[in-house]
Amino acid sequence: MLVIAPVVSAVCSIAGIYFSYYLDTASGAMVVLTQGVVFAAVYLFSPRQGLIGTRLAKARRRKAAALLVA
Repeated sequence: MLVIAPVVSAVCSIAGIYFSYYLDTASGAMVVLTQGVVFAAVYLFSPRQGLIGTRLAKARRRKAAALLVA
């Protein structure tokens, strides 16, 4: 975690600066927007604790329980 967080932050900062250059917008705002998009993606698609991952796991458990009962 101590390696992943700074790497993701640096990549988001560089990507945000590139986006701000090509879109002709403020660099700080684009860096924050890029980090927000990455956070939203991680929050949604995290395998264990993400919103989509937990719903898929619940659906799999319900399906397995239905097969055991039937």
